[in-house]
Amino acid sequence: MYFFLKFVEFILKNIPRKLGYYIFEFFSIVLFLFSKTRKKILKKNLSVITQNININKSALDVYKNYSRYYFDLFTKKEKLLKNICSDDKFENNMAKVINIIGKHPLIIFSMHIGNWDFGGCYLSHRIPGKINVVVEKLSYGLYKWFRETREQWQMKVIDADDIKSMIKVLRNNECLVLLADRDLNKKGFVLEFFGKKAYIPAGPANLALMTGSYLIMGAMLRDNKNPEKFIPFMDNEFLNTEKLEKTEQNTINLTKKMINKMEWLVSQYYQQWCMLQQFFVD
Repeated sequence: MYFFLKFVEFILKNIPRKLGYYIFEFFSIVLFLFSKTRKKILKKNLSVITQNININKSALDVYKNYSRYYFDLFTKKEKLLKNICSDDKFENNMAKVINIIGKHPLIIFSMHIGNWDFGGCYLSHRIPGKINVVVEKLSYGLYKWFRETREQWQMKVIDADDIKSMIKVLRNNECLVLLADRDLNKKGFVLEFFGKKAYIPAGPANLALMTGSYLIMGAMLRDNKNPEKFIPFMDNEFLNTEKLEKTEQNTINLTKKMINKMEWLVSQYYQQWCMLQQFFVD
């Protein structure tokens, strides 16, 4: 798998993004037409978020966004960085984040929305040497390629089960970036998300309380009118600033605050939320 991905990378890295998106979107449409279980789960997830959408169209949009995410992994980061569309609000919030890193431990939590890997790349570009991303362990060849790709994008990679390394970088007042919307093992919390019980990871809040880290939500979104353009998002509020002790109730309360942030983001960009796994409790 690793050598196959390296070969694909060699073929794709120099083709125009518009053409690459067209090719990958074509295959995403084929997968959408023949997918059963994942498409059914995705539609169920989207139907909870809002009733006023065309579920089939929105689900297909999610598949297309996922295909663009994968093509971007084969794209030179310089091409992607040229397509950032930031505004004064984002820059002001980003300045607060830059000012915190090095002085206080910080966790930036995000979601499987827009292009989350490029979000880590962009942060590493803005804050060199201080960004550590938590990655899910995959099959050896796939994981090796994903890890190399992220490291080429100047991200420092930490395995999802390496808690000691996460604590170490936070105690060194660095920044840890992780995704907070997927609890595949269902070992976290069952809390309300858009009014329905959902499987929510407990790790981010636990880690923040354990290390006294601030939490803030960020994301790398796409322009809905031009998916080649990226809209970086950084929230304006730091969570976990009260220096609370690590108790189960404090962990739940902090996670609920994170959920409020994630609900708002998904409500604005549900067509880019790539959640094809069971998220809500049946």
